[in-house]
Amino acid sequence: RLSFEPQFRFALEGKPWSFLFWWRYELLNTDKFQFKIGAHPAFSFKTLIDTMYGASEESIVTTQYLAGELASSFLITKGIGIGMYYLYSRGIEKDITQHTNYLALRFIFSNIKLSDQFFIRLNPQVYYLKMDKNDGFYFNGTLTLAKRNFPLSISSLINKTIQTEIPVGDDLLGNVSLIYTFNKRYVEL
Repeated sequence: RLSFEPQFRFALEGKPWSFLFWWRYELLNTDKFQFKIGAHPAFSFKTLIDTMYGASEESIVTTQYLAGELASSFLITKGIGIGMYYLYSRGIEKDITQHTNYLALRFIFSNIKLSDQFFIRLNPQVYYLKMDKNDGFYFNGTLTLAKRNFPLSISSLINKTIQTEIPVGDDLLGNVSLIYTFNKRYVEL
């Protein structure tokens, strides 16, 4: 019921974006309902350019956060579900966002069969985000293509602003991820 789920995110050129070290515990897991709690330390990386004496030098700066989560899901039918998710994050350094609250209503469409070997998962959600004094509402969707009994999958995420006071660059963001899932063999302690 206890799991450790590290996440390492890098840019295409190999620079780190963030490292998260999730610890999650299943409080309740029935055929229809699931409730988990989790916590992690997080390390976020930013590249800074420092110009001194006419020469530019790149350095990577790390900021640290502590976060906790509550996650629930209810299976309506096999492969279709709905859930709520809440995350609170606290910035460790003084010059970063100190308090982040994230509340999401999630929809789950899993195991959509494309063939005997391939399937997709679709996970749309609407969420509220508050970072210190600024807040906003957003839509997010993830589409994952996977092959049965194969550790690699490919996933794409889009994020669309509905209304926000949080300064954002683009109104519509997206990415593509290559995911490696380790074998799910557990050892009883």
